[in-house]
Amino acid sequence: MSSKISRRRRVLEILISVFVLLSIFIWVEGLLHKKVEPGFVESEGEKELSGNTYKITAAEIPILVEAPGKITAHEEAIISSRVMGVIEKINVREGDRVEKGQLLAVISAPELELQSVSAAGGFRSAEAALEQAKRDFERMDFLYQRQAASKVEWERAKTALSQAEANLTFAKGGAGSASAIAKYTNLLAPFDGLVAERLLDQGTLASPGIPILKIVDNRSFRIEVTFDEKKISKLDLFDSAHVIIDAIKFETDVSISRIVPASDPRSHTVIVQTDIPQIQGITSGQFARLVLKVGSQIGIAIPESAVIESGGLTFVKVASENDRSVIRYVRLGRKLKNGMVEVQAGLEAGEEVLLQR
Repeated sequence: MSSKISRRRRVLEILISVFVLLSIFIWVEGLLHKKVEPGFVESEGEKELSGNTYKITAAEIPILVEAPGKITAHEEAIISSRVMGVIEKINVREGDRVEKGQLLAVISAPELELQSVSAAGGFRSAEAALEQAKRDFERMDFLYQRQAASKVEWERAKTALSQAEANLTFAKGGAGSASAIAKYTNLLAPFDGLVAERLLDQGTLASPGIPILKIVDNRSFRIEVTFDEKKISKLDLFDSAHVIIDAIKFETDVSISRIVPASDPRSHTVIVQTDIPQIQGITSGQFARLVLKVGSQIGIAIPESAVIESGGLTFVKVASENDRSVIRYVRLGRKLKNGMVEVQAGLEAGEEVLLQR
């Protein structure tokens, strides 16, 4: 008897589960709701027009091209050693501000120091030899004038003096060269700026041409972008452009400051540069977008306040002939100035749209 009750209970549980799952499926699929056919739909809450409307007219729509680029400082310098040696000290870190002539790093190069000391000693020795040669010649010339010395002795003293002068000139050049090379061990800031990168650390071997630090002048920046030469063939210097920096949510109008005249023969691209103002948060190396106007075309634009967005779709309310509004799907293009937006499909000139706000 109990086994029969248990079987009935299991059957009842299965039936209830099937009923619940079937109910959920019907609700998700919307089988209990009234279906709406594709096309124009009359607004159920606004059978009569209410609020302001905007009459659509043909408008001049700018043709824009956009490309990504990188922000760079107007002045950048890669600091590297001119001599082989070990980095004895680095006095700055990334983000530090530096002044022109400030000592950034010191390279330890013992061989150069020995050469510099040796050259300085050679110069002092040549100076002393020249002084001695001058005294010997003056004494010999005094004796020669009084016929107390022969002409051969006088000429020998004269030659020794000339040789001493030549030796001093050579030693002076060697000492100057050694001193200049020794100064290469002190790396100085070439201008006022900011340490953008520290590429090597103290104790590392420094070689000529290997970057140690990167210094940038953070007082002025520019954006450099590469465009297809066909798309910007009519672009001129000082034409207006629009810069967008997503990292700091900043955008502004600028003008073209430089167009590289020769395009890359392989990629057929042109480099466009624009100066950008100094804004807090802008740093060298940031990503930016440059938008250029390369022409215009006749199209349709409506106020953004007429646009309704719902469920990933975009609609507007259009005035109908019987003073009622219908909802119509539209495809929008770029946002324009003065709160307008381009309409690529769904509306025609002469129609009126209802403003929502």
